[in-house]
Amino acid sequence: MHVISPNKLASQIHGMIRVFEKNPPKFIVDTRKQHFPWDRPPLELWPNLRKESAISDRQGYLLTQPNAVKTYEAWYGSLLKEKVGPDEAARFEAMKPLRDYVMAHYRIVYNQSRGPHVLFERK
Repeated sequence: MHVISPNKLASQIHGMIRVFEKNPPKFIVDTRKQHFPWDRPPLELWPNLRKESAISDRQGYLLTQPNAVKTYEAWYGSLLKEKVGPDEAARFEAMKPLRDYVMAHYRIVYNQSRGPHVLFERK
């Protein structure tokens, strides 16, 4: 079983962001694809709150308000650590700069309600 290490993922994320800052893509697609091993949730570019979320009554994409993001990340990171393991929680943390970048510079133009993929367009 091969799962990318949190450190390698963090390095790849920082490289992607440097490229995006120089030449920002007009669109980004989050396929929400689950990878082997199948017990890992997808690493979403813009978290989608589901009804099982213990932090909010509302469903839908996470609000970009700093307090909402902080609350979600603390809750979901601890959930991953408990349910999947510390490495998965570390991978979630490694993805934070990319989540922050997408949420700050893009808007959702096609979402899960119409299919499994999410399309983001540069603001």
